[in-house]
This record gives sequence, C-alpha cells and structure tokens, in this order.
Amino acid sequence: MKRYFWTSSFSIVSYIAGILISGIASQYGIDSYMYMTGELLQLLALTLIISSVIIINNVKATGFFMRYGIIMLLFILIYRVGHGLDENIYIILFVYKIILTSVIAYSIAIKWTLDVKIKAVCMTIYVASGIYISLYDFMVYGIKGYTRMLIIISTGFILTFIMILTSVKLKELQTRSNEEINRDYLTSFAENSADIIFYYKIRPYPRFSFISPACERILGYSPTAFYNDNKLHVEITSEDDRELMNEMLSEEGKDSYDEIVEAESKGNERIFLQCIVNKIKEGNKVVACEGIFRDVTQRIESDRQMEENNKSRNLMLSYISHDLRTPITYIIGYAEALQQDVIKDKEERNKALESIYRNGNTLRKMVNDISMLSRLESGRFEYEFEVITCFEFFQLVKDMCLYEFETKKYGASGNDEERQFRYRMEIEPEECELRMLADVDRCKQVISNLVSNAVKATDSNGSIDIVMSIDRRKSMAVLEVKDDGIGMSDEDLRNIFENFYRSPIMKKRRNGTGLGLSIAYQIVRGHRGKIEVESEPGEGSSFIVKFPLFDRMGEMK
Repeated sequence: MKRYFWTSSFSIVSYIAGILISGIASQYGIDSYMYMTGELLQLLALTLIISSVIIINNVKATGFFMRYGIIMLLFILIYRVGHGLDENIYIILFVYKIILTSVIAYSIAIKWTLDVKIKAVCMTIYVASGIYISLYDFMVYGIKGYTRMLIIISTGFILTFIMILTSVKLKELQTRSNEEINRDYLTSFAENSADIIFYYKIRPYPRFSFISPACERILGYSPTAFYNDNKLHVEITSEDDRELMNEMLSEEGKDSYDEIVEAESKGNERIFLQCIVNKIKEGNKVVACEGIFRDVTQRIESDRQMEENNKSRNLMLSYISHDLRTPITYIIGYAEALQQDVIKDKEERNKALESIYRNGNTLRKMVNDISMLSRLESGRFEYEFEVITCFEFFQLVKDMCLYEFETKKYGASGNDEERQFRYRMEIEPEECELRMLADVDRCKQVISNLVSNAVKATDSNGSIDIVMSIDRRKSMAVLEVKDDGIGMSDEDLRNIFENFYRSPIMKKRRNGTGLGLSIAYQIVRGHRGKIEVESEPGEGSSFIVKFPLFDRMGEMK
C-alpha cells in the first residue's frame, strides 16, 4: 500500500500544479513555455491517477497510455519545432486527456472487484475530475477577470480535495480487505496445518491466546483444554524435559529455540515434539512466544531403529568373527600338524581328523544358519508349504523329539545323564483331522532347536514335557516344550530371540551360535504363527509355539 500512497499523492500534486500553472500562464498566451508546462503536469496527473487506480485493486497494468504518452511528447516537440504552439496542439492534448479519462473509467468499471457502490462513487469522482481537467484549457483560455479565474481554479481545488478523500477511503478499505484476506488465509493455514501452531502470551499473565486444532490430532487434547490450562504443555511433557519446555515458553532463557522434547498424549502414547519457538519483545521485555510443535515421533523412532540396526550389525560381525575363529583355529592347527607329520600315533591322527571334521561341520552349520537367517529376515526365503492334519503334525513332533532326545541327551552339565522325557497329546479324536499349512522341514528345524535348548538347560534327573493341543477359540495348533532346568533371567527373556544372543549361564556351559531361536522365531512368523516364552531363574522354561489352522477352502484362519 505504500506504492499506492505515493502514486496517489503525486497525482494530486500534479493535478493542483497543472491547474495553477495553466491558469496563471493563460494570461500570457498559449504559446508560452509556462502554459505548456501546466499542460504536461495535467497529463502527468491523469497518468498517475490511472496508475493509482490500477494499484489499489491489483489490476493488470496496461502500457498503452504510457506508449501514447511518449508519442504525444515527441509529437508536441516536433510540432513545436515545425509550427510553433497554436490552438491545434491543445485540441490534440484534449483528445489525449479524454482517452486517459476513458482508461480511468474502464479500469474502475470493468477491472475493479470492489463493491458496486464503491465503484460507482469512485468512477463518478475520477471521471468528473478527468473531464474537468480536459476542458480546463478551453475554460481558462482568454478569460478576463480575476473573479471568473478564481471560480474555475477553486472548482479544480474542490475536485482535488474530493479525490484526496476518495484516495484515503480507498486505502482504508483496501487495507481492511487485505487484513481480512490475510486473517482468513492464516486461519485456514493454521486450521489445516499438520503442525501445532501457537501464540502464547506472557503478559499480563501466561496463557495460550491461540493454538491450532492439530493439537487434538497429535496430542489428544482440544484447543479449549490448552486455553483453560496455561500449564498443560508442561504437564504432558516428560519429567526430564519439563524444565526445558517451561523455559521455552517463559521470559527466561534464549530468544529462540529449536529443541526436541518427549511428551505423553491423552491416550498415554509417547510422542516426540520438535519445538520451534521465538520470543516476542516489547522494549527489553518478553511479552509473548510464538512457534510450532511438530510431531517427529516417526523420525526419532526411525533414527533409533537405524542406530540399533547398526549396533546389531556390528555386534553380529563381532560374534561371527569370534565364533568362526575357534573352529578355524582347530582346523588349521590340526591340518598343519598332519601336513608336517608332527602327529605320529595313528590313534592321535584319527582324533585330529575327527576334530577337523567336527569343526568343519560347525562352520558349515554356522554359515548355513547365517545365510538362512538373512533370507528369513529379508523376506527372500521361499517356504514349501503343504497341507497336513494336526495328528500328522503332532506325530512328526513326537518323532523329532525322540530323535533329538536320543542324539542330544547331554544336559547342562555336559555329561551323559538320565532324565525323564514325557510326551502328551491333548486333542480330541475329531480334532486330529483339522488341518495345517506347514513347511515340514522348517517345522522340524523349529522343533529341533526348542528340544535341543531344553536338553541343554536341564541337569541330572531333569525332565522335559512335550504337550500338544488345539486352541479352538483362536484356531491354533499349540506345541509347548517345557523343562525344569536352569531357567532364564528377565534380561534373557527380553533378548532371547535376538540374533547371536546367548544366556550368560548357558554360554558358560555350552557352546552355540545364538542363532537357533532367532531362526525358529522367523520360521514361526513366516507361518503366521506365534512363539512365546515363560521362565523363572532356577525354575525352568516353557516355549509355546502356535500355528494357525487351515480351513477347507485352503485359506489361513
């Protein structure tokens, strides 16, 4: 609006100056340079009025009057050199003034988007002023007498005064309109923003004077809740970040902040907010704070997950290098001893070959496990599903358990020990024919891992229970492997299915890669099943595996 002010001001000044100079110069004749100066100021006044009319309503500018203005000036100069100044030049100027007045009328009537009444009043005033200044030369030329000249010039002054009032009123209307547009835009922007936009007053007392509706979507609290409680933003912040939150929306601390705080929503969900806050000052005192609260929970969780993945990857590489080193050392050591004929005794040579073979198998199993786990976790593993009955599956479990128990009967102490092995199938006859969709080889792998761990965890005279049942309510086939061995701590339970994790107690008693349960977990998940564990230190462990049943149409229940 500053541009409109100066343009309209210059147009008024040019209008008055053109009237005065032309009126005074008319006494000396139309061929005077003073009279010509007045004419040019009148043209400038009309041109500036057009510009102000265009500016006030953001009308697209048309440059034709500028081009014709330049042509007119060139024409006057050429005409002046060739013919001097006479009445004909003023006829041409009159026509040009009427054209400019028509442009003013056209811009107001056709281009303006203001109210019709405002357009009608403004067009009447500006067109009357344009016609007056177009006829002014004919009214003052040859006039004798001070009184008549004074009346004509006074009329011009009255029109000028009316134009001043019109310009002021237009500026006021346009300013008010722009404020309403900006207010509507800001309101719409705030209401539809994905972030929480707020304005927090500190003086005369702390309170939210505005907070956008996004607060209800992100935090679960409506704007009214924040208006009624001026400390709600602190109360929902975690204890570790409350001091920071209180500092950001107070007179204390820095002038601006860009911090991340942890908060709790109305539904008790943990949320991370990026707080961008600027403090508003009057003089040296902070009177308000404005800014946004942005929900960055997903970004923070992604960053943490990435950090954990990197940590897990480094840990995995550490475990792999450590676990590979031992069998490789045995293999290379015995191979060099045999190659250099250091071991002479036949029995010792056979033991060395047996150790090389055993450690080679260990390496092969570890590599196969790592390769399989990688494919399982990335979703690149292709299962070979087939439909089998629950009775067939449970019979498979029984056979696998007997095999594992016989081949891995050593317990936690590492010695061959006698222990009880109990097998129980808790299903009704009609439930035997219920079907499952299973990759049999992978299911064997799960059973092998669970029974192997149970055998390793039990001491002398320990017992292992294998219980199979049907959960009809959830349409699940349930397998439970329970032992009364050394059990697991809370830390073990939290990490038992993590790659390469081994219980500290089991690590001391038995070697292993820590991949068996990770693979079992991924296989069960690939069957859309669940695997759970219950355990207490010194009281044994219970692993429960649930596979979904398969209906007659061949779809997962």
